[in-house]
Amino acid sequence: MVLGHFGRAKYGHFSRVPKVDDNIAEIRRVVRRFHELGGSLVFGTDTGYLTDYDVAEEFGQLTKASFIWVDILRMLTENPARLFKEQNSRGRIAPGMIADLTLLEADPATDPSALSRIRYTIRNGACCLRIPLTP
Repeated sequence: MVLGHFGRAKYGHFSRVPKVDDNIAEIRRVVRRFHELGGSLVFGTDTGYLTDYDVAEEFGQLTKASFIWVDILRMLTENPARLFKEQNSRGRIAPGMIADLTLLEADPATDPSALSRIRYTIRNGACCLRIPLTP
């Protein structure tokens, strides 16, 4: 969506829409400015589920755009809950909230790329995903 917007704004048609790599610094600037102005960002992907797609690149681009790990965590938790009007029951860990948990390989406060290195996912009280450590 952002790329399409840039294509129309700059070129007036879609035949010369630049590749993402050509525009990535501008995309980071616009996303950062949107956030600074109070816009709420929700993490997601336009690709759907692909086995050869790694969300680590998106987390890396957000970090390059000066987002800290807690900003990115909110894009994954609180912001979607608010968007879908579920903030009273989802989006954070607290008594009475519905909470699925994702356990990471490392602390994202010291290594933001850890957000893409999931070890376990617990849903409805049961472990539904278990990924062994890689040497």
